[in-house]
Amino acid sequence: MKMQEIITNIEEKRKEMIELALKSSINNEKVIEASDNLDQLLNQYESIKKSIKK
Repeated sequence: MKMQEIITNIEEKRKEMIELALKSSINNEKVIEASDNLDQLLNQYESIKKSIKK
């Protein structure tokens, strides 16, 4: 996945997670799942960023 794709996906997943949390609660299973997905995307972003710096 390209860096710009990851950034776009991060922004979309963050918005989705916030919307879900506002509609239900922060402990809702779907919110937690969205948070986990966001974490994975952020980890990918950091990994690519580190590899570019080397």
